[in-house]
Amino acid sequence: MMRLFSSMRLGCALLVLAALWFALGMGLADLWGYRWPLKQLNQMPLIQWGPLMQDNPVLLLWLLSLVSLFALLGINTLVCSYKTLWPLWRRKKLRHRHFMLLPIHLFTLLVFACHGLDILWAHHPQHVQLKVGESARFEGHQIELTQIEYGNDLALIRQDQSGHTAAGRITRRSLEQFDPNLNWAFLRIIQEGSIRPIHGQAGFLTPLTFGNRSITLTDFYVPFGQEDDALTVSLTLTNNPLSGWFLGCYLALLISLILHLAHLVLFSSPSEKARC
Repeated sequence: MMRLFSSMRLGCALLVLAALWFALGMGLADLWGYRWPLKQLNQMPLIQWGPLMQDNPVLLLWLLSLVSLFALLGINTLVCSYKTLWPLWRRKKLRHRHFMLLPIHLFTLLVFACHGLDILWAHHPQHVQLKVGESARFEGHQIELTQIEYGNDLALIRQDQSGHTAAGRITRRSLEQFDPNLNWAFLRIIQEGSIRPIHGQAGFLTPLTFGNRSITLTDFYVPFGQEDDALTVSLTLTNNPLSGWFLGCYLALLISLILHLAHLVLFSSPSEKARC
C-alpha cells in the first residue's frame, strides 16, 4: 500500500483526474443548470452547505469526488516525501538529486492547506449592489461609491423584467460590448475611528485592495424600468488574510518545478533523461 501511494504515476494520474473533474463541474454549471447552486456554495461558509447539498445530490456527488481526489493527492504527496526524502535526510545526502523534490512536495502541501483553511475559515464574501452616492458596511469599514465611469453602450446592460440584459453575463461579452479599460467604479473607504479615507477604483478583473481586504467589481447594469443615472455596480467584498500565503506558495511551487526541470535537463545523465 505504501508503495502504491508513493508512486509518482499515481500523483500524475490524480492531477489529471482532478483537472477533468473541474471541467465536469464547469459542464454542470453551463450545460445542466447547476450554476446557481455552485455560485451559492462559493458564497457560503462550509457549515451552511448542508441544505443546499441535500437539494442537489448530483452536485454533492461531484464535490465529494473532488475532495476525495485531492485528499488522495495529499496522501500521495506525504507518503512520497516520507519514502523518498526522509531516508536521504537521515543519511545526510542533502545533495542527492531527489532532494530537489522537497520544496515541490512542501509547497504543494502548503497550497492544499491554504485551500482548506480558506473554505473552513477565511472565505466569507459579502455581495452588494450600489448606485452613486450609496454605501455599504464591511468589517468596520464604510464603502461608498462616489463615481461610475462607463464607456460602453448602456442599452446593452439594461435589465428586463427577469433581470437579464442584452449583453448577457459580463464574462461572455465581447470587447465591443464591454471594454474593461473604459469602465470603473470609484470608491471611498472609511475605517471606523479613522478620519483619513482611502480613495481608489475597482474594475473588472482589477480589484481594489486595502490590507487583506479586496473589492472586486463583478457587473454593471441599469435596473429594469429606471433611467441611465440609476446605473448600478455589483461588488464582492472579501477579507482573506491567506491571500499573501496563497500567492507566495503558488509562485514558490512554480519556481521549484522550473528549477527541478532545468536540473533534469542540464545535469541528468542520458539514461536518466530517457527515463524522464
